[in-house]
Amino acid sequence: MSPPPKKNIRPLKRYITTHDASGKAIFSSALSEEMPVTTIPDGADFSLAYTSSHFPAKLNDEADIPEYASYLSNPPGIVISTGSSWRGRSSLSWTRGRRG
Repeated sequence: MSPPPKKNIRPLKRYITTHDASGKAIFSSALSEEMPVTTIPDGADFSLAYTSSHFPAKLNDEADIPEYASYLSNPPGIVISTGSSWRGRSSLSWTRGRRG
């Protein structure tokens, strides 16, 4: 059986925000913007956009970022019973300044 054709989909990006020493919101450089993609057995591409083993996530001192990075190298199952995981994509629900 020949391999499936290459998908023509642009790379998924993630943007992690944090704060600088003065409290100004900035983008974190702790992880690459490009999300790793894994092809699962049925041929679908899969990315783990974000995950935390705590709810609410522990964001102080960027504690969630190394935790998320560890899940990138050792992915969790479908759920994390004590936290949250975000897979796939999310669509914005606001259009023209109104909630849709």
